[in-house]
Amino acid sequence: MRKFTILSALVALTGVAALGIQTASAAVCVNDATADTCSVPGDHATIQAAVTAAGPDDTIVVASGTYVEGVTVPAGKDGLKIQGANAAIPAGRVPGIRGAESIVDGGFLLQSDAVEIDGFTIENGATLFGGGSIGGVLIASDNDVVKNNIFDGDGTGCSYPAVHHSSGNGLQVQNNEIFDWCQGVFLNPSSGHIIEDNNFHDNAVGIGSDGQSSLTVQFNEFSSSAFDEGIGMGTAGTGIVINNNNFRFNDAINHYGGNPVDGSNNYWDCEEGPGQVAGVCTAIGGSSPGQVSFSPWLCTAYPNPDGVTNDVLGALCPPPPPVCEPIIESISLGNPGLQAIDQACCAVQGAALIYDDPESDVDTHGDYVSCVVHQSKLSGFRGNSDPRGGTIAKAAAQSSVNK
Repeated sequence: MRKFTILSALVALTGVAALGIQTASAAVCVNDATADTCSVPGDHATIQAAVTAAGPDDTIVVASGTYVEGVTVPAGKDGLKIQGANAAIPAGRVPGIRGAESIVDGGFLLQSDAVEIDGFTIENGATLFGGGSIGGVLIASDNDVVKNNIFDGDGTGCSYPAVHHSSGNGLQVQNNEIFDWCQGVFLNPSSGHIIEDNNFHDNAVGIGSDGQSSLTVQFNEFSSSAFDEGIGMGTAGTGIVINNNNFRFNDAINHYGGNPVDGSNNYWDCEEGPGQVAGVCTAIGGSSPGQVSFSPWLCTAYPNPDGVTNDVLGALCPPPPPVCEPIIESISLGNPGLQAIDQACCAVQGAALIYDDPESDVDTHGDYVSCVVHQSKLSGFRGNSDPRGGTIAKAAAQSSVNK
């Protein structure tokens, strides 16, 4: 495994120097296996030059500065790591303390498997694939990793994504800040991707996708979407899990057809749950919103909004219990059909059937049954009269024993 270091503070492609941008000094090659150092002929003034010289599993370390490039990692360089000045320092939902940036004004095209892009600021995007596709990082291979980067789009309209997945499976997008792009991430039909711990804000769409399966989206922050879409899914496959994210605008998840999606354990910008308070809670939309399950959800943001940057989940909010009418009834044990109805009612309310309880004066004759539930579930209790002249009005009092 070899390690390349680009020492320039400001490098550019051919033609950029004519605009007054200075090119770099020589790079240094470090052979990790032997600890030998050597001067690299030709002075790798650009990231592309270093990529061309590198082999599989090599590491390219890029100094801080601005690099005006569209970098292609061609096939045959599997496992190549390209590291900016802030490699391993998170930029996403919980950012670390970063120093001067390695800024790529352009982008990367990845055609080898298991390539890592780590620790850059990537601005504006580049035209890649001969003009057919544009993006900050364009993926055309398997098992690539894009992490700890700041993606700063041009904010001029909806034309391209920060991370543009064209083909391949197993992409990981982790700990990035992504803003001012059409989509933060766009995924073409594929499987096995993980998108986690990113901060998506001020994009038209956070994540757009088509034909996904086995997709995991977790621990991300979504806010300020121009199209009110945190995550959009077309032709959803199986195994899509969207958990433990914070959604802070109108339509957080839009489902446009396909299989059910697990959207539980997310924060919807309110305690009440998705779409429950108009103009306050974020919602589930698209043409098939019923395909997104959302219960339980988070009552507070992840992590808790107390200034403590930890990974402790906010409290879960279960959905309110469904209404069962009548909520409390006293039904003769001699009528099995009515007793079955009473049992079903109690089950819906999370209650239990009780028999003759002398302390509560509920059904002292022993031939009636009553639902006993937590006080908060007795809002619809009607104090129904026992048909034999008694009353079950004290069932609510008895419920306090069962809290």
